[in-house]
Amino acid sequence: MSFQQPAPPTHAAAVKEYGINKPTPFTGDRTRVKVFLQECQMYLEMNSEVYTTDKLKIGFVLSYFTDKEARDWKEFYLESLEDPITGMVVYPTFVKFITDIRKAFRSADREQDALNKLEALKQGNKTAEEIVTEFRHLVGQAGLEQKTRSDDINLIGRFRKVLNPALSRRILFGDVVPKTIEGWIDKAIQFDTQYRMAMIWTGQSLGKTRTDKKTTPSWYKPAEKKDPNAMDVDALTMEERQTLMKQGKCFKCKKHGHRAADCPPPAGSKPKKDADPVETTYANIRAFTKDQRDAFMKKMMDNEDSTDF
Repeated sequence: MSFQQPAPPTHAAAVKEYGINKPTPFTGDRTRVKVFLQECQMYLEMNSEVYTTDKLKIGFVLSYFTDKEARDWKEFYLESLEDPITGMVVYPTFVKFITDIRKAFRSADREQDALNKLEALKQGNKTAEEIVTEFRHLVGQAGLEQKTRSDDINLIGRFRKVLNPALSRRILFGDVVPKTIEGWIDKAIQFDTQYRMAMIWTGQSLGKTRTDKKTTPSWYKPAEKKDPNAMDVDALTMEERQTLMKQGKCFKCKKHGHRAADCPPPAGSKPKKDADPVETTYANIRAFTKDQRDAFMKKMMDNEDSTDF
């Protein structure tokens, strides 16, 4: 068999290399192929003045295929590149070479493990940004592509299962339902951020629901016991709330001049504790139309550094 590997750089050239650690020799361990290639590419980039051609770069990487399966693969790979007439090795581009390595040492077990983790992944009490980072990482490890419409549909289905159900429904039943995974990710971050900001602005903590002995944030405030002697403001329909708000009337007595929090008790009734302004604000926000919610969010963002709302 007659083939030639690229000659290593001359000593004069080698002394110009920067003092960065060289890659750890590769034995064919599929769990390390990604790290190995990262080490090689970083070293080559730091020493680009020395390794100036694809041939030199390929020779450098192959010089670390030192043992076991990696050494055997190197022998067969170089043989496959040999010109049948001249016996000389015809080297591919460096990009093609790296692709060949990744394909040859791709770990089926690693991909299946990533798929299993993706199936079990849940947002729980994580922010949308946090869960998106984990989702993207596992999608990459599982080798799931994003090139066709079918790929987007597959990823959207997986992402919906990862999100908290209420957040997923918020996107699914929105005015415009995203058709790509990137659109779903953008909406998830937008709605989750708005919700968390609104909870902070109104002085409320995230609601909690029980799921598999773990506490996770809910997009809906849990039901609370109500005072049976108090007028049920929450019993008003959305249409009634909106009408009263437009007319500037109280939610309780439906008269002008004050809000529900300041509504005077009926004559002869027992005095009761002042209405909780946080609860009143929460009720008002829930009564907003979409346009009113958007205007509220904008107003809060414009005045986030001010205490005068």
